[in-house]
Amino acid sequence: FFSSRRRHTRLQGDWSSDVCSSDLDQPARMVLEKYKDHIKEYAACPTASKGCLVVTTLMGSASADPDAKKIVDAMMKKKHTLLAAVIERGQKAGELPTKHSPDAVAGSIFASISGLAVLARGGAPCQSRLAIVDVAFEGLV
Repeated sequence: FFSSRRRHTRLQGDWSSDVCSSDLDQPARMVLEKYKDHIKEYAACPTASKGCLVVTTLMGSASADPDAKKIVDAMMKKKHTLLAAVIERGQKAGELPTKHSPDAVAGSIFASISGLAVLARGGAPCQSRLAIVDVAFEGLV
């Protein structure tokens, strides 16, 4: 797991964390749009059928490997916290709807993204995966 994670980080980086933390001077909608575009790019990628390393680990070995679970949990928490902060900033600025808490909205987006990885692994068509991304970000961008 650890060597795969290091390789994944070198190839893709931690894009979601980078975009959510580096674009603090931009409107929240723009940050979320960049994040959505990145997720759509990944969901449309021909290699997306392999799924996501993190989600695959969560579904498989994380429960049997406490070290892997600790790393995956920390990664997910960091991404969730950063995304929730962007959403909260947008809600406070009046850019985003306030019907749900930033934490709930971030959780919904991450649940959709995790589900994309599972669907991709199961062979779901690209257009279906892209539609799911659009729905997950509906009303935000």
